[in-house]
Amino acid sequence: MSLLKALSGSLVTVMVASAAQAKIVHKKMEYKEGSTKLEGVLVYDDSKTEKRPGVLIAPNWMGLTDETDRKADMIAELGYVAFEADPYGKDVHPKDQAEAGKLATAM
Repeated sequence: MSLLKALSGSLVTVMVASAAQAKIVHKKMEYKEGSTKLEGVLVYDDSKTEKRPGVLIAPNWMGLTDETDRKADMIAELGYVAFEADPYGKDVHPKDQAEAGKLATAM
């Protein structure tokens, strides 16, 4: 499934979700680029029901990290829907700067 199709379906779900109390939700989204399986994260405030603009987050070469999650949370708290894009592939997370350099170079 392409990133656009995956996000379109999820954004519709996000727009109709409602809750009495605001909660920032992190939803893993699997998608493909060619034959590569990727897994990004859709982040949104589930108390908002109106349409909202989206922000695509391209992480640094360490990939999806706690820092990326914190930034997505801040964006969601401002009323946006954020998507943390997966730069390397599902379950591929560099352990250190050297490994990140090798992964980034291979791209």
